[in-house]
Amino acid sequence: MVLTLENRLSEGGIHALASLIASQATITQLTHGESVVNETNVNNVLDTVQDCLQENGLRTASVDTPSIENADVRVYASNPVYMITLGEQSFVLKFGANPADITKFLADYDIPVAKSLGTFDLNIGGTNHHVSLMPYVEGETLGQVLRSKQQYIRNQTITNYLRQSVTELVKLQQRGLQGEREGHYVLDAVAEDADYFTRRISAVFKDQTLGYLGELLGEKKVGQFEEAADELIQAYSAVNDELVRASLEDAVYYSDHGPNNIVCNEGNVTLLDNDGGKKLLGLLDFVSLTEFGKLNAEHTSFIDYLSREERDDLFHQYLLERKIESTKDEHVKKEIREFIQDHKGRYTNHKNKGTFHSHVDKQELAQANELLQCARLQRHLEYVGYAQRDLSQAPGETKTYSLDERKINELNRQLYHVSKAQDAVSRMRGTKKTGLQSALSRIMNPLRNQRFGDLTLENLQRVYKTDLARSGAA
Repeated sequence: MVLTLENRLSEGGIHALASLIASQATITQLTHGESVVNETNVNNVLDTVQDCLQENGLRTASVDTPSIENADVRVYASNPVYMITLGEQSFVLKFGANPADITKFLADYDIPVAKSLGTFDLNIGGTNHHVSLMPYVEGETLGQVLRSKQQYIRNQTITNYLRQSVTELVKLQQRGLQGEREGHYVLDAVAEDADYFTRRISAVFKDQTLGYLGELLGEKKVGQFEEAADELIQAYSAVNDELVRASLEDAVYYSDHGPNNIVCNEGNVTLLDNDGGKKLLGLLDFVSLTEFGKLNAEHTSFIDYLSREERDDLFHQYLLERKIESTKDEHVKKEIREFIQDHKGRYTNHKNKGTFHSHVDKQELAQANELLQCARLQRHLEYVGYAQRDLSQAPGETKTYSLDERKINELNRQLYHVSKAQDAVSRMRGTKKTGLQSALSRIMNPLRNQRFGDLTLENLQRVYKTDLARSGAA
């Protein structure tokens, strides 16, 4: 077993916990997919975790018979995540962690992140995994909180959590970038790849979606879908170019700031999973925060959790917060903070728009709105692919056409994100950029194409039922 602590432990960050952790231990896998931790290596994993805690000044007792469990509701992630309970204390062990342990520096910049207690290498079955250990953060995720919100009706507590999340997002984006400038780590400037965003969309439809559909629907139907996907990808270069340009000109620290990575507790938010280490356009994170979508009360479709007015308020707050972070004039910072605090939304109504436009002029707002639509289109198309991945991992046998609720939820989630991508294209139709304007109809055509809609699982339940009926099993 390899253990490399690299002096990345938080300074006294865990001393406030009990000095001795009891000997009972439970490891719970929080993510879907095959478990890395099992009965043959669990003791080695726990020994490494305890070494990390002891290096941080916490005494731990030996563990006799650790148990391995699965969470009742697991989430989808690229790398496995586990909750480790030692006595009354709980910790999170995340595989695939960033070796730079960026959360250590973000916490030093007054960002409310779940600060890593240590990063180390863990050798399991001859494979080396870089993992991080952090305290378990109590509370509900913002995604869970938003499920209780009635659609299009303002809820002050939830609105306050969202406003906090926007404020902390902007601080995280700018100060995460500052950490690189100060030499603490090097961020991956992925947009230096001139085709980065087109490659992302191609991976969504040509790799993830086609592979799954080929197994399910057969070569002929998949060929029809592939034609529609190729049409979209070939037209996408104009959107890609806008996003690449903006990501290079106005790069920030990208953090995957979705509602499931924000914990709400007693009026405060804590940010999770912030060690991605990329430089990208900040509006991509804003879209993740405000348009992730949620199941309706009947669990029959995905819907918005914010009205357009609520999203616009948060977007205008985002632009104002960016001004606070970018200006060195303390008087201007104070003026904008007071404007945000006093009005708490509706920044561009008749009474407030003069003050708003003194900080964000009309041309700047129009450009930001157009770029927001490009970011929305990109993010929602990516979410179509993520839903495809999650669909394939959700319970239920696709070959026998057996669907359970989680598979149906993923079908509905795909439909939601396809419709939001269509909406983003529609809201860009007034652009004066010739290249972008000519590309939009070629992008919208496959999004509206019945073959594309059906085969991105817009109505795949009907496909299942049809095949069942043909087999006489329905």
